[in-house]
Parts: sequence; structure tokens; C-alpha cells
Amino acid sequence: MKKGRTPDTSSNPVPPQHTKVTPPTSVPVPQVSISVVDPTVEAVVKKVVGSGTADNLPISFEQHVTISIPKKPAKPTGRMSISPSIKAAIQNIATFGDTDIFPFPFEQHIFHDKPELLQKALEKLHGEFAAELVKNPPDNINTLAPVGYTGFRWATQIDPLWNAYYLALVIEMGPAIEQARIPVSEKSVFSYRFTKPEADGRIFDENVNWRAFMETSYGVAEEATKKAAERKAARKAAKEDASEDASESPYVILCDISDFYSRIYHHRVENALKWLNAKPDVVKRIVEVLQVFSGTVSYGLPVGGPASRLLAEIALNSVDKLLRGEGIRFCRFVDDYRIF
Repeated sequence: MKKGRTPDTSSNPVPPQHTKVTPPTSVPVPQVSISVVDPTVEAVVKKVVGSGTADNLPISFEQHVTISIPKKPAKPTGRMSISPSIKAAIQNIATFGDTDIFPFPFEQHIFHDKPELLQKALEKLHGEFAAELVKNPPDNINTLAPVGYTGFRWATQIDPLWNAYYLALVIEMGPAIEQARIPVSEKSVFSYRFTKPEADGRIFDENVNWRAFMETSYGVAEEATKKAAERKAARKAAKEDASEDASESPYVILCDISDFYSRIYHHRVENALKWLNAKPDVVKRIVEVLQVFSGTVSYGLPVGGPASRLLAEIALNSVDKLLRGEGIRFCRFVDDYRIF
């Protein structure tokens, strides 16, 4: 061998050393094990050892490599699915119309004929809400509608797509709103008690209504009058001062909030919804839609549809609970109060 040359070991091949890959212990499961069999290495070894075995050689025909793959967390979608509420809103409008004031618009045929198509369109609107609010903002008409023979009130008709989305958002908040209200069993608040959407799209308890409000009011008034008369007679029999106090008064206070829907502040609605501590993203969208409906002012709910009716109820919920907390017996239907 001459100086400076590298020894030629090609005639005496050395089997490659056993390869072992140790997986890092800090990487969590799941793990995937892959077994690799190299047929070339196996053939070379058999040729060298002949009919012998390769058990004593530092080589493994089957080389195990363990690869650890950390489980990636699911990417947040940034929005909550409200598909069931959208479906309920479509069915509600198909059955009962968009308002109880205006005739059905011709566009409403799609609620009967193509509910699946409308469902996809509303889910797309929900997924791209911010962009759609700028690109295709809600359009609505505010006008005077007759009430009785001599009166008028403001009424609103919203374009069908945004009206359905507005209703879907409020239906999504419906269970939390109803849970926060005075229970039906107390027979105090009789207007628009939310219930789980039914097959026909109904979202309000039809047994708690104006008639129940009037019947209960008359019953409470009669009972209060009778008790007041009994207390007054007892005082007179005892030769006490017969002057009437509040508990002996046979009168009932009737209150009506003037221009109710048009004067509800959006901030009051927003704060009432936030107190529910549920679905903040939905609350934010409801307020943004209301602001577009009302233009440059921060008050007023669209008059005529079920969504605004439920929002109006949560706006008065604090007043109801204040009266109850003071021990005052009352009955209410929307903006009509009977205080006994």
C-alpha cells in the first residue's frame, strides 16, 4: 500500500450497522409505526454467510422506525352554527308571514318552494356576515300603518333574506331570554313566551296570550277589590280610622307605554342580552343589524315581526322584576300594564 492512498475495502464489505431511531419522549401520542424490509441488504448478507444465519450479525433485516405525529388542534371556525335556528325562522315565516301588518310579499314564495336553497343562502350570509353587511346591507321600509279607525303606528318591512336572518339570530337567543323572564306559572307576564320551535315554525306559547292576560287581570282585580272591602269593614267594626290606605284601594292602575317599539334603545337591548351571559357573537350581530335597520339613530325596533317582539320582552324584563321585587302585583302584555 502506497502512502497517501485510502485502503480499498470493496472486496471485504462490512455490513452496515444496526440503525435505531428513538422517538422523542416529549411528543404526545398518537404514534405511527412503520416497518421497512430492505431486500438488497438481506440478499447481500445471505450471499456472504451462505446457508448460515444472520442472527449473530449486527444487522437487522427488519428495521423499525417510529414516527411520532402530534395531534393538531382543531382550527377555530370563528362563528357558531345556527342552522337549527335558521330552519325554524324559515318555517315560521312560511307559516305566519314576515309581519302581521303587511300583505305577504311575492318573494315569500321561496320560503314555501325552496326552503333548502334559502337555508344555504342564510348559512352563507352567516359565515360571511361582516362582508355581506357591507356589500349587501339590509334594506327596509318604514311607513305608517292604520290602527283602529283613527290611529296610526309605524311599521317596518324588511327585505326577506335579512328578515329571516334577523329572526334566526333572535331564535338562537330565545331559550336564554325565556329562562331569564318571570316564570309563566306566576301569571304576571303573558306576552310572547318563547317555546321550542315546533314543526310549523311556531315559537311562542299559544296558551299564554292576550285573552289569558285579560282574564287574569279581571280575576286579580275582583279578588283585590273583595279583600280591600273586607279590610275596610274590619277597620270600621273595630272603630279604627276608616280612611283608606293603598291596601284597601279598590282601584287598578292601567299603563300603556307610548310609541313603545320605536323608542327602545339599542343599548338597553344589548345590555339585557349580555346579562344573559350566552352567545356573545350572536348578541353582537343582533345589535349591528338593528343599527342598520334604524339608520343613524340608536333606538327603535322594526315593528311587525316576531324577532322584535321577543327583544322588546327582554328590554322590559328588568321593569317586571323590579315590580315583583317590591311586592307589587301586576299583569303585563307587551307594553300594557295592570298594577293592583
